[in-house]
Amino acid sequence: MKPRDRAASSGEAALGEIRAARSLHQASSSAADHRQAAERLRGAIQTLDTATQPGPAFEAFLLLARVLEELASGGETADREPQLNQALACVHAADHLAGRLEDPGCRMRQKRQHALILAARFRPDRDENLLDAIALAGAAIRRYELDPESDAEDHGSLLVATGNAWLKVRRGRTEALERACACFRAGRAAVDADALPRLAQVLEGNLAMTEQLLAAEDHALPDKEMVGRFDARIQGCVERGDLHEAIQNGWSFLQWAWSFPTTPNIHVGAAHKILGGLHVRNGDMAEAEMHLYSSLAVFSAVLRPGEPEFPLLEQTRRDLEQFFEASDQSEKTEAATAQASRAVVRAGELTRRAAARLETEPEAARADLDDALRLLPTSPDALFYRGVSGMMAGDDAPAQADFSAALMFRPRHLPSLGNRFTVRLRLGDLDGALADCDAILELDPEHDAALYHRARLRSGRQDWEGAVADLDRFLEIHPESVESLVLRAAAKEQTGDVAGALDDLVRAKPAYTEEKGRRKLEAKLAELRARTGEGPASDPDPDAPESDP
Repeated sequence: MKPRDRAASSGEAALGEIRAARSLHQASSSAADHRQAAERLRGAIQTLDTATQPGPAFEAFLLLARVLEELASGGETADREPQLNQALACVHAADHLAGRLEDPGCRMRQKRQHALILAARFRPDRDENLLDAIALAGAAIRRYELDPESDAEDHGSLLVATGNAWLKVRRGRTEALERACACFRAGRAAVDADALPRLAQVLEGNLAMTEQLLAAEDHALPDKEMVGRFDARIQGCVERGDLHEAIQNGWSFLQWAWSFPTTPNIHVGAAHKILGGLHVRNGDMAEAEMHLYSSLAVFSAVLRPGEPEFPLLEQTRRDLEQFFEASDQSEKTEAATAQASRAVVRAGELTRRAAARLETEPEAARADLDDALRLLPTSPDALFYRGVSGMMAGDDAPAQADFSAALMFRPRHLPSLGNRFTVRLRLGDLDGALADCDAILELDPEHDAALYHRARLRSGRQDWEGAVADLDRFLEIHPESVESLVLRAAAKEQTGDVAGALDDLVRAKPAYTEEKGRRKLEAKLAELRARTGEGPASDPDPDAPESDP
């Protein structure tokens, strides 16, 4: 066969592989079919002569970029970034080939795919990737708008993707949400609802959702986006060999998961699963067992057959089984998996029953809570109520440990912080008590009890200015609090504000009806007046008869 004929024959074979890959891609969304399509496209690219066949080569590279991007988006976290890097290489090759083709539509399609790949990347900087994707998509959208013959579905889909990218940008959330709305509105205007009803419905739904987020000033990132960011950070730490930081990020993921109104949820199970794997890598077998068991318990409670995530349940069951085998504890597998299947439900029942009878049947309540934590040692609710039980019984050290453990899961839980403050104060841990006041006030700047107690702690440390600042805020809430006026007067005096201290004591004086306390206050008033050079050494008696002039 002559060289020209061999080239033609190989070219035909390559085109056949591209058509077969496109058919596989369009007919199925399964990862196996996508991987087969990718292999066919790689074979076609090796066969094609890009110098003489830039058009077919462009199609092969662009389709391979799309297949790899979709595989990355739906696959394991560890595979995502390598697959996206391969997809980027393909889309750059397509960009080079598009420059040799006269069809402007090729450039639009290449930019669109490039934008989709960048929008799927989480590293090195998620927001930068998203903003780069948005810029590329904007260039493609302008081309669509200038070409009346362009594909309306591609145009609308790109506007959806661009709006979704804005929804995922963390920085400048209000502006990002407004720009997302603008994309969805533009898509709604560009798409004929009769011709493309599903796409029109997506645009309407996304617009309504984003407008609601703006109206509610809800700046939280979408759940899926948060999970992706956590996954990417953890995987990056693992790749660098920094397991300590990976575990810290795993705990951040778990704390975020527990912040939802409905808990436990699928994210709690996923975070425990990740932490279990990280502790296995780190050789912390007790911690690994606790997290893997908790993951199985949570998934058993929240996943149902037929749901897309249901395979996680069986996968986690296998993880726990393999863990026991690897640690020579195979005899524990059956009992642990059976207990996990009902742990969340039963622990919840026991915790609720205990909470209802803490005051009337404290010993029975404590037994219930111990049983709940044997079933589910990572239940922040059971830990919290056991802490309350200990605090009521005067067992302050164990109570502090339980509140601290509960706060590991829910660091923004005000009742746990407030109760831990109380037991730390009783234990004499003034540094810890002050830290808890700081944490409470960071969450609720107007928390009156925390303001008052922090003022007392600051006074004890001779942080007089800090004490005055806290009491200023407290007295704005409770202006008639005599005890706070007297405490602020003492702090003001120490700062040198004698006149301010005098004013506070004058305000407090009417409440002092008991003779001993009143005399003591009057003596202090006289001292302060003498220091300021004010009028009489004591207040005139309002009941005394007036004398003649």
